[in-house]
Amino acid sequence: MRTIERDRLAALMGQELDRFVRERPRSLALYERAKGSLLSGVPMNWMTKWAGGFPLFVAHAGEPA
Repeated sequence: MRTIERDRLAALMGQELDRFVRERPRSLALYERAKGSLLSGVPMNWMTKWAGGFPLFVAHAGEPA
């Protein structure tokens, strides 16, 4: 059985989170705006656990905002 390299895993996760933010600036801006009127910027409490740190906002199906 292989051991999980926790430091490497944390570094890779950090890179992916940075990439998520970098590639979705409009969703981040809309999320920040939503925090002014919605609890934690989302309409439902369970949505605070989104992968990537914030939800994706979409203009229409198949295309991120």
